[in-house]
Amino acid sequence: MAISREKYFRERGKDLRKAATHGRTKTWNVQHIWDVHHEIKRRIFLGQKNVVIAAAVGRSPEQVSSVRNSPVIKRELEIMHGAKDAETLDLRKRIDKISLKAHENLEELMNTGKVMGKEASVGQIIKSSESALDRAGWAAPKKLQMESTNFHFTPDDIEKIKKRAIEVGAVIDV
Repeated sequence: MAISREKYFRERGKDLRKAATHGRTKTWNVQHIWDVHHEIKRRIFLGQKNVVIAAAVGRSPEQVSSVRNSPVIKRELEIMHGAKDAETLDLRKRIDKISLKAHENLEELMNTGKVMGKEASVGQIIKSSESALDRAGWAAPKKLQMESTNFHFTPDDIEKIKKRAIEVGAVIDV
């Protein structure tokens, strides 16, 4: 019994799944920023994924992706990131300034027993100064890791160690 190739492998014509989109693209760019775009932009800035944003604002992940990739939103996100970076730099400058003052307070307290010419609660001044120094990167070590090993030697062992040290030249005088 011969099986006809045409029965199973006949030509069906052009595969329309890979056909051109007739010059149109399936994506769209944001021209005007509406409230939903602001919400998507805010959530992108917070670091949320497209799927999470889409579920929250009632859009498809593809639409959120199009908004994320549109030039208008990209430009706004760059501005937002620049503002965030500027705030971080300003905060760092303020912390550096405070840490200098904290260091001066500690020095004055240690030298005179007073701070800014006034008697003050020593505990409060030290605590606030150390806190400011911690923020500036001058924190005291919080954890010390130590190892110790104990050896028990007999008098014969000690003599052998001394002889070996003399032979090697590690001991000048015994």
